[in-house]
Amino acid sequence: MANRVEQGIAQSIYVDSGPGRYLTSVDLYFSEKDDTAPVFLELRPMENGLPSSNIVFPDSTVTVSAASVNTSTDASAATKFTFPEPIYVLGDTEYAFVVYSPSKNYKL
Repeated sequence: MANRVEQGIAQSIYVDSGPGRYLTSVDLYFSEKDDTAPVFLELRPMENGLPSSNIVFPDSTVTVSAASVNTSTDASAATKFTFPEPIYVLGDTEYAFVVYSPSKNYKL
């Protein structure tokens, strides 16, 4: 990611207590997109109420090309970010999905 200017947003999630779970994909809803720049999603642990700035879960970085991003003004068209393999998350733990792009044209 060096030399890449990125615009991003994060959403924390809390996995309820009990056994962990496997995450296989995330659906996101865009109202606008870029013509050429891709968009990326990563899963990170939360540290002191913020997404970790240096820890990204293995196999959690997903790239979706601009051509594959669906848009809608009423959240009727999802864009699926599928992890290369299921990611195990622990129960009673907070995580963050971090979404970013080198473009400012995406509206999530």
